[in-house]
This record gives sequence, structure tokens and C-alpha cells, in this order.
Amino acid sequence: NWTVTSALFADNRGTIKNIVVDNTCVWAPATAGDHALIALKNNGIISGISTSVDINVSAIEIGSAFTCGPVAARSYKQVFDCENHGDFTITGMNWTSGSVTFGGVVGYGWYKAGETLLANCENNGDIKVVCADGIVGKNAYIGGVFGSTSQNKYNSRAAATDSFGVIYNCVNTGDIHIERKGLDSGSYANIAGVVGYAEADVIGCVNKGAVSY
Repeated sequence: NWTVTSALFADNRGTIKNIVVDNTCVWAPATAGDHALIALKNNGIISGISTSVDINVSAIEIGSAFTCGPVAARSYKQVFDCENHGDFTITGMNWTSGSVTFGGVVGYGWYKAGETLLANCENNGDIKVVCADGIVGKNAYIGGVFGSTSQNKYNSRAAATDSFGVIYNCVNTGDIHIERKGLDSGSYANIAGVVGYAEADVIGCVNKGAVSY
């Protein structure tokens, strides 16, 4: 019976573990920015989280970046043994600029090359994003488990040969679907069952959901 518009933690720098957010809770992201149930930013360890909250948003205004994940919106260290069972649905999204990044467990992030970024996580919820009529939008990074890692050319802390951690042994069973009118010049639709965009090692992961655009 918890209603959340932000997250339980703003910036985790320790350990968060063994939390169940059940389907009596309500999560209602209503604006652009970062959104999560557990942590907006993870700079520590998150493990053993289970979320079952359905997210239904209508006519949300996206005029800048929108980054969203039930467990963490952004993760810069480790997330493991987490699962999501809730569906995520946006309809009539008025998306005029900025990137939309969403993952069924974590939205966006990176960690050191060769180190675990995300492991043993599972998404069973469907993800559906439908733009308002005539809206093209900009860049979409949507994955069943993880939305997007950083990109080398936009990361001032990265060497040219860096990878951004390891995404290991993750599973998606949910369907992923996005609808918009088309693509502006220079815009992208990075949509996939496990990871929407990855400059990371992806090992032992499985997608069982349908992916459609």
C-alpha cells in the first residue's frame, strides 16, 4: 500500500537487499527525469529485490531525458539477484526531445570493465511505449532487463577500448513494444529483449519475449 512518485533511496552508497515491493503498491512517474522504485542512483550493491508494481502512465510529457527502471534508474556499481514482475505501459506520450531509457530491472549505467554490472536478474513484465499521434521522439534505449550502458564517445571517463562491465545470466520473458510515427534524422530506436544498447560484455543471457517496433 505504498504510493511512490520518486524512489525509496535517492543515492545508494552501501548495500540494499531483500526488499519485496508487491502489487498493492502504486508507482506513478509523471514527469521527465530519473524514476525508480528502489534507488534513483546505485553507487553500491543492490540484491534480492522483487518488484510487482504495474506502471500505467497516460499522456506523460517528455521534454528532456526520461530514465526509468524498477530497481534502479541508474546503476554505477552492482545489481544482482533481482526480479521484476510488473508491466510498464505508457500511452499517448508527448515526447518532444531527449532520450527515453528504460529497463525492466535497471534503466541505465555502467561499471568497470570485467566487473559485474548486472547478474542473475529477470524481467517478467511487459513493456509498452506508445507515443501520441504524430510524435516522432528522439533516441529510445529500451531493454527487457537493462536499458542502456554508457557510450564511449560520450563518456569522458572512458578510454577508447573500455567496456562498461559485465551483464551476466539475465533473463527476459516480457514482451517489448514501442510505437511512434518515425525517426528524425540522427535518432535511434535501440530496442531488445535483454539490453537495448550495450558497450559491455553480455554473457549467458536469454530472451523469451517478443520484441516489436
